[in-house]
Amino acid sequence: MGDAYQFSVSSLPLLEDCIKAAKQPGKEWMVLMKKNTEHLEKYILKHNIKEECITQQESNSSTETIRYELNETDNEMEDISRQASDEVIENIRANLELKGNPDYLMEQCVDYDNVLQILAGKLSPACVETICNELFISRPSYIEKFYVEFLSVYLKRDNNTLELLIKARKAHSKAFISLIVALLSSDTPVSVLDNFFTTIDNTELSQILQALSKTQITPEAFIQHLNSICYLYKNSPKTAEIQHFIRNCLLLSAKECCKDKNYGRFLLTYLQTLKECNAQINKYELEQLVNTHETPFARRCLNILSNYK
Repeated sequence: MGDAYQFSVSSLPLLEDCIKAAKQPGKEWMVLMKKNTEHLEKYILKHNIKEECITQQESNSSTETIRYELNETDNEMEDISRQASDEVIENIRANLELKGNPDYLMEQCVDYDNVLQILAGKLSPACVETICNELFISRPSYIEKFYVEFLSVYLKRDNNTLELLIKARKAHSKAFISLIVALLSSDTPVSVLDNFFTTIDNTELSQILQALSKTQITPEAFIQHLNSICYLYKNSPKTAEIQHFIRNCLLLSAKECCKDKNYGRFLLTYLQTLKECNAQINKYELEQLVNTHETPFARRCLNILSNYK
């Protein structure tokens, strides 16, 4: 038997109207729910709601509740999906192509979780340009969400990536850092960031690396953006936090990069920095790391380690 759900007194009139309307042909009862109707329909069809509501009087209070049971096979309730259907996405896309209204776009995120990512791959460049231009001259509260969830996806397909990145940075510098971190944490084409990093100063490069060091970047993302992260590292202060972050990234990707010269160059840069700073190291751990590497950089790395007592 499934779990019982209770409705508050304030919601009973609406619920009773929906129950009555459900007995009518068509989908009149769905209209009464006003929002998320397609999600509710999928949920009811999936779980096969079979029993009508039962009204009971609580013995210890005057609160009247309505309960209904769900006929389930696994006794576990699942959340109603917040993923927009293809039809919903197409309707939103069509409206945006006509109006290019960023507020309308972000309003759809209230009901659906996947709107921004999907539309970033579907909207025309002209529509995206209209939306971005409006956001670049305003300061909406949702700008960081737009940067991270929409722009980070759109930039993977845009041919004018460098120009858009420069505009996005100039318009909202704080949200822009989050955008770059999102790009570095995903499968963004390498050229997207390699070209851009040469256009900004060391202070901003350092801010990006600091923000990245606070994330759980995967070994796959680190390997994908090895050169970009190395460039950030070379041009940033070598704080204890940054050193620890780079060390972990190098350790976790060592096996996959044992024959990668770019990885070997990064490893050498890291060890040279440790030596210059007279940092305390775990020599055994680093020797094990270097011994797994098979490019010519391995010998130079071992020479540095040999100078440590």
